[in-house]
Amino acid sequence: YARRDLLEFYKTFDRPCFNILCKENAKKLYRYSKLHKKSFFLLSCYAIAKAVNDTEQLRERLVDGKAVRYERVDICTPIAISDNEFVEVILPYFDNFAAFEESAKKIMAEAKANGKASCQENTEDRVLISCVPWLHFEALTLTELDTKQVMPIVTYGKMEKGLIPINLKASHYFVDGMHVAKFFERVRYNFANPKSL
Repeated sequence: YARRDLLEFYKTFDRPCFNILCKENAKKLYRYSKLHKKSFFLLSCYAIAKAVNDTEQLRERLVDGKAVRYERVDICTPIAISDNEFVEVILPYFDNFAAFEESAKKIMAEAKANGKASCQENTEDRVLISCVPWLHFEALTLTELDTKQVMPIVTYGKMEKGLIPINLKASHYFVDGMHVAKFFERVRYNFANPKSL
């Protein structure tokens, strides 16, 4: 494994994860969602998940002490089932938005009908993506089940003046600033080119 020395170095840290927040222009994505009657939540979630899947370091995990790179990672995301409650569901990742949308709509409708979460199984082949549509935030601190969690967490907020705050929490085991920059470049491209999704 090419990053073995860095991986071993960062394993000695109490908190090897870091957060980076960028604001990305989502005007074209939003207009596209309205024009084509698509869910802005599903479009933005997919655009972010595609950027994660296109950044191989964000698909790397530590499994039984060894570095593993998944071919793809699915999405674990909270969805509202009432005004005050939510459940977390797994939305399988597909290579195109149309297939993702079809699958996601079914899973979300089922979760809203039965109120059951599908994110309870503890597997590493996913990314956590959460939307906080009520807030346009400047900074974010996330809860931690384990301070050495490797699975990336992406949280994005309310669009204001065309900009959406997007926070990426990643582990230095696998991810450096250069990889984060590539991730945000891909998000930016996906937001600006919704037809390509």
